[in-house]
Amino acid sequence: MKNSRLQTQHMITGFSLLEMMAALVISLVIGITLMEIASTFKNQNIYGNRSNNFTQSALYSINQMQQVIGQAGNGFADAKSIAYGCVIKAAKNNTAITLSNALPTPFNALTPATVRLSLAPVVIINGAGNNSDIIMTMTGSTSSAITGTKLISPPSATELAVYSTTGFRIQDKILLVNDDEFTNPVGNCLLEEITQVAGFPTNQISLGNTWHASANAPILTSFLADAVVLNLGYRPQIALWGIDTTSNLVKLNLLSNDTTPTNETIADEVVNLQALYGISTTNPPSATLDRWVEPRDVGPDTYAARTLTNNSQTSKVLLQRIRAIRIGFLLRSKTVTKTNNVFESTPSVAFFADLTPTTLRRTIPITLAEQKYHYRVYETTIVLRNSKL
Repeated sequence: MKNSRLQTQHMITGFSLLEMMAALVISLVIGITLMEIASTFKNQNIYGNRSNNFTQSALYSINQMQQVIGQAGNGFADAKSIAYGCVIKAAKNNTAITLSNALPTPFNALTPATVRLSLAPVVIINGAGNNSDIIMTMTGSTSSAITGTKLISPPSATELAVYSTTGFRIQDKILLVNDDEFTNPVGNCLLEEITQVAGFPTNQISLGNTWHASANAPILTSFLADAVVLNLGYRPQIALWGIDTTSNLVKLNLLSNDTTPTNETIADEVVNLQALYGISTTNPPSATLDRWVEPRDVGPDTYAARTLTNNSQTSKVLLQRIRAIRIGFLLRSKTVTKTNNVFESTPSVAFFADLTPTTLRRTIPITLAEQKYHYRVYETTIVLRNSKL
């Protein structure tokens, strides 16, 4: 009986204080470990999502630029010896298409002093200081009659007589260029719209509709009898690419059929864009680039936008040397990723860090407030396929 009471007493005494303290310590250690694992997983998930967002924006931006720049020059590149550098005269509903402060941001700072609307596959407008560059691309929407068709008589105010109307269709846009390889200045080229096509024996193209301006009649009739007609297709583009004030990569098509062209957002959280030309320095230019140059006049290199579009024989030669464009995008996370004076980014980011000479490299400063975001640079080289024609 005595032993039974002792066993019962022992059973109801519970855990000792030492045992309780040991259990609490073990539980605390396990809890802290689980919290650290959860925090690490959360941070990795956030970083992974952020990286995915960066990658998606970068890939989409790069893909859009690759398509447009790769095709730049469609419809007119084969006539580069006579057409490159000519001043484009175009009007929609009798309103001239120009580069001016009437354009939306960031393109409203473009003026004839910085760049002219001259025919070229690609022109980079260098941003002042650390500001983003702007890229202008031009392309037709057809490969028909890519070599051009000559006139057989001087044009009238609304009609052209050509050797062949093959490939021309109603509502196609055409570019009329004088066939003179050595004229200096290069002269004008006129954008018009086709309203009627008559085949043999007249071979006439009638002009009118939205992209025909009566004010252009003196320009049209000034072209010589051997001028060349280049077919740009139904939807050619003269597009401007840049970064707006809300950190979006935007595109503006100056030849849009909209009443007032507006920016098209391509990708968000793109805070900077930088670009370089890849050129061939051989005479005559080869199909392979052998040098990178900045889009400005530096030393012997004169690739500033104002030089490439100044309507001279020099600009025509320089434009024919361009073989590729190297573009860098600086992307930023959508939200602040670090607080309490803990910074995510360094005070600056570098573009084209692998290139020599070092003057080709671009360093963009990141302010103290901006360093709480995460940044990443994506770069790509885009070959101008039509430059090799």
